[in-house]
Amino acid sequence: MKSNMRARELQIGGRIRRIREALRLSQAEFAEQLGITRQRLASYEEGRVAIRYDLALRLCRRFIVSEKWLATGLGDPRLLMDLRFDPVAAQIPVDSPYSKAFDDALSNRYEEVLRANSGGMRIQIAPQDDPGFMDTLLKGSLAAWREALPPEQYATLCFGLWEEGQRLMRRRPLLPWPEAIRQRAENSAQPSLSLAQGSVEKGLDIVSEYDNSKNVKGLMTQLLERIKRVTEQRGKKAALARHLGVPLPSVSQWLSGAREPGGEYALQMLKWVEQEERKQ
Repeated sequence: MKSNMRARELQIGGRIRRIREALRLSQAEFAEQLGITRQRLASYEEGRVAIRYDLALRLCRRFIVSEKWLATGLGDPRLLMDLRFDPVAAQIPVDSPYSKAFDDALSNRYEEVLRANSGGMRIQIAPQDDPGFMDTLLKGSLAAWREALPPEQYATLCFGLWEEGQRLMRRRPLLPWPEAIRQRAENSAQPSLSLAQGSVEKGLDIVSEYDNSKNVKGLMTQLLERIKRVTEQRGKKAALARHLGVPLPSVSQWLSGAREPGGEYALQMLKWVEQEERKQ
């Protein structure tokens, strides 16, 4: 048993070293980013000490590495993963500091959905990657989640990820991976991107342009005009307020132009109005 553990530690240590070398970092530089000493990192790389699960998770979050690959060597280190096959994450109690411990952790909403849907795809975002590459992976992963989650959970996850992803992508990329590795990972996301059609994709466009484009006023105006037409019917405005979980006066202010709905409400309103339009 002890020899088996030793072999596993050596294998994980070799993968840690591979990550560091792929990033072209010295042991001192890599250790500094993980908040440990160079000597401690060397003990992990050489398999003399088993890496703690919280530090392993920090490493995966920091450098966007598949936890499944780090723990088992299976799959590609840069691909998304399924938590059902992740021996590291499976040992983490729900009440652990898992969703709060790391600087680059995604929003709490994402962690909540993740715990409730452990078979779904995991998305790892950190500022080390090129923004265009991260944008591709994010959209592809959202498309995969869309197939697995109920609409209301997807909307919550979608906006939590998008807002946090946009925040991280605005940071200057620090440690881009070599082009060949980046290209393989980006290509792997393309099949999932083809699934991202329809109302959810339009909602994502609204959110991204809400942050980054002068055309958002036109997009929001079009959405509100569609909602106004539907809510002319008796009781529909109140139904929309119940759907969004907001007071009726808030909906009235949005439709009058006195206030503008936030990105999360914009997507929920878009989904609602499309459902109502299909009924007509």
